[in-house]
Amino acid sequence: KLGTATDGSYVDETAAAGKVYYYWIKSANPAATGAASVCVKGALKPKAPENVEATCATYTDKVVVGWSEVDGATRYDVYRSDNGSSATAKRIGQTAETSFTDVDVKSDEKHWYWIKAFSDVVGAESDFSTSAEGYALRKLVSLAVDGASELDAGSDASYTATATYSDGTSGRITPLWSISEGTDIASIDSNGKIIVAENIENAVDIANEIAPEHLELCVDAPFDYLDKIKHAG
Repeated sequence: KLGTATDGSYVDETAAAGKVYYYWIKSANPAATGAASVCVKGALKPKAPENVEATCATYTDKVVVGWSEVDGATRYDVYRSDNGSSATAKRIGQTAETSFTDVDVKSDEKHWYWIKAFSDVVGAESDFSTSAEGYALRKLVSLAVDGASELDAGSDASYTATATYSDGTSGRITPLWSISEGTDIASIDSNGKIIVAENIENAVDIANEIAPEHLELCVDAPFDYLDKIKHAG
């Protein structure tokens, strides 16, 4: 016997997700108890996965998504969107594990991930989990500055560089800096430095450590990083 009710309904608060339960009802009064009703079955859908996380700039060619195990789940469906909305998310894979590696990514492109838990036993799927943002980021291996030893303030000049990245690609960075006629280049020639950061987050940390008098955020969506700059003129 699970319990009693007087209003024609009963809530089973002992049920666990991922299991099927079978129920019978008997009517009763002080004098007698009736025969059992026909059997009905019920089940709870799995809970939405929690603690969803995705790697950001950890890898150059993939994003690894992880989450907590859900009781009663027999598999997990992984969804991805490129605009942060679950309404446009598409399923990109299934797994019985609590992690998934997305290799269909391009460096520097952000993606948002959601997970649904599915139970084969009850034939039901959970709601979407909360989202997690992730992206791959190629790392700068070397930066060869063209003509850096030939700085000349006698005429207008722009200096470029060739960047080589960890995924084997390379590209030109131009202009790296510009010098106009009449500019005093003593500080550039004697004290100028180029610091190569692994990613934007690392560059922000370096900027906060150095605390430059003048700092320009020459990046996509600079206002996304503005509140992270704590020490700069």
